[in-house]
Amino acid sequence: MHKKKKISPKGRPIPTLTPKVWKLDEGHVVEPAFKSGDIQYYMLKDSFNSFCMRALTGIAAYEEWEMRCDRNYLDTFAKALDAAINNPNAIRIQDLVVLKMQLDDRLNFALPTMEVVYRFASVVFFDENESPYRYDEVYNREKIERWKKDMDIPAFFLTVPIKTLIPLPVISEIDLKTYYQTLELVDKKHLSDLQEIISSRQRKTATTQA
Repeated sequence: MHKKKKISPKGRPIPTLTPKVWKLDEGHVVEPAFKSGDIQYYMLKDSFNSFCMRALTGIAAYEEWEMRCDRNYLDTFAKALDAAINNPNAIRIQDLVVLKMQLDDRLNFALPTMEVVYRFASVVFFDENESPYRYDEVYNREKIERWKKDMDIPAFFLTVPIKTLIPLPVISEIDLKTYYQTLELVDKKHLSDLQEIISSRQRKTATTQA
């Protein structure tokens, strides 16, 4: 018995998507991880046991997790440090103190920022449209945005099996939500302070050259 084809509002048949069949290297196993919306996500049973682009991206994401700093923050921090020590008039000790305090804060974060968490998860977990071995930056930015719309932060942590990969502190759903609300404010303040140091150097350089 043939299944009836779904028809679009314009009267055209809606194409049926064929589930992805991956060509896996010997010894690699893909297993279901979680669902977000109507999309099933998968993971390699041994996520980083392969020499592939997804594994290398995963290592970079894990390093950001451990440092509590993503690449954007580190790039901005480096520019602010350069601005503080190469000031046209003198090294700004006050700016160096701010930079030192920020690093101390980051090292004491119980968890990284959610952007780091999302990126790490986007490497480990993939849908049927992705290769288990390659990482598409553009597609995964879109995937992260879907996660953000579908689940709030506590739901994300409770649904996505990140604990199978990285030990997480025991924290209640309410405390987790409060923690990330505070962390987001701290992260924005850090970046704002860095931008102010950079802008201050640029303003002084422009004045000196005038």
